[in-house]
Amino acid sequence: MNVKAFVNGAEIPIKIIKTTDEYSPLKAIDYNGNFYDIKAITENGKTYPIAVLTEKEI
Repeated sequence: MNVKAFVNGAEIPIKIIKTTDEYSPLKAIDYNGNFYDIKAITENGKTYPIAVLTEKEI
């Protein structure tokens, strides 16, 4: 899977936010420290949140 985040045309880093929950959120962070939710977008425009399994579950 190739995941990229763009804000105002600039590609920004994507990070996994470490939690003790079963799933950790995937966020993008811009150069000013602002966080953005990463969502999957289907061809018909429906969006879904993206999260990753924590290390203990992998």
